[in-house]
Amino acid sequence: ATGIPTNTTASKKMGNILQLDKALEVARRKRQNDPQVDCPNAQTRIDSLLQAIERIKRECMDDTESPRDTLKIPGKQKDDFAFAAGKWKSTTYLYNEQSEKVTIYFDFYKNGKGQITLIEDSNNQLRCEADLALSLKANLFGINQLTDADCINMNKQYNPYIFECKPDKNGYAECTAQNKINKNNNFVFNLVKIK
Repeated sequence: ATGIPTNTTASKKMGNILQLDKALEVARRKRQNDPQVDCPNAQTRIDSLLQAIERIKRECMDDTESPRDTLKIPGKQKDDFAFAAGKWKSTTYLYNEQSEKVTIYFDFYKNGKGQITLIEDSNNQLRCEADLALSLKANLFGINQLTDADCINMNKQYNPYIFECKPDKNGYAECTAQNKINKNNNFVFNLVKIK
């Protein structure tokens, strides 16, 4: 999750470039929040239970993020964006300077406009927003973040991105994100419908 997505056509096979320092920092912070006891046998059992909880969470995520909830790009050119209208969530997170997860939400409207909302997981009160312009040409669904995402009630911003979604063999959107300021900051994601 803390890796840097590769910018090659073989990125799906290669995966992300590891950033061990960031991964270890996230793991260290998470470990500090986990229950700790001085008894090694009890700690081993607690760790096993925590791993089982994580597996159950992943199973639940797989159930809720099934293909039927994933954005599907229409096979024929549309005059409006009704196919995408609604609230969506990225399956990939951003990470801020403190290596904390940032969840990305998209609101798409039929008129070709939208809004991106970034919420820092450690501080659900911190919301950063920006307007979007949508486009659809030859099955390429484009999402242009028009400005920095300004954080409400805080002097903080997130750089703007260009997002492009192409249909896979079943028509489901496979999306890429490219930071407009830092060209090395890019990632791959899917869009999952928020009910």
